[in-house]
Amino acid sequence: MLADERINKLFEDIYLPILIAHQRAFLKFALGGPNEYTGKSLREAHAKLVEKKGLSHYHFDSVAEILKESIYEAGIEEKTCNKIMNYIESTREEILNL
Repeated sequence: MLADERINKLFEDIYLPILIAHQRAFLKFALGGPNEYTGKSLREAHAKLVEKKGLSHYHFDSVAEILKESIYEAGIEEKTCNKIMNYIESTREEILNL
């Protein structure tokens, strides 16, 4: 995501080790694992990105596309990939503060 010019500016001021930990917890939960995330809600965590950097459907779709490509490259079966992508899509309104 950091190399993708469509979205890399969104991550300029973010401490990457924490972001990576949050994304791991998110994906574990998306796959039916325990909810180990104890941080801000998705809405609260992304509010500044919406307000200050214009986080939009375009950015959401770009991140989702990169995640899907990464999942396939990791050899995850299509059924599991679809489950993850459906869960990600279900977070759109919270992440974009709609």
